[in-house]
Amino acid sequence: MISIYALADLIIRHQKSVSNLKLQKLAYFCYGVALGRGIQLLNTTDPFEAWPYGPVNSDLYHSLKHFHDRDVPYEYIHYLASVYNDLEIITPEILSIVDDTLSKIGDRSAFELVELSHLEDSPWYTTYHKYGNGHTISDDSVRAYFQS
Repeated sequence: MISIYALADLIIRHQKSVSNLKLQKLAYFCYGVALGRGIQLLNTTDPFEAWPYGPVNSDLYHSLKHFHDRDVPYEYIHYLASVYNDLEIITPEILSIVDDTLSKIGDRSAFELVELSHLEDSPWYTTYHKYGNGHTISDDSVRAYFQS
């Protein structure tokens, strides 16, 4: 398992320019693909929550919110990832999940990804409409959704 910051590091390294909003969605989809494959990608201390614009990791959000809608600098996220000292444990399997996910949806805009996360019966949709803003999206619901 890696931190949300190590995952963000991989995404920005792959994408080059990503806003906080787009980074949140890409991280969520990478996480979902991993869970769908039976892999616990992230530390369980880094849950995704149902926010109005889709799934959000609040730790990552609050670390990057000062960038507003601007691209998050790679050097900044790389520093945060290095603080957690888990960049060395990124496996080929993790790289494959990130590459596979980003090759399929990485070229979509932030708001296209928001729409994708808002599909009816998605884990975000179910959580947001049942429990409201800020509620944790369960790993079980994400796993089941991405396995189907």
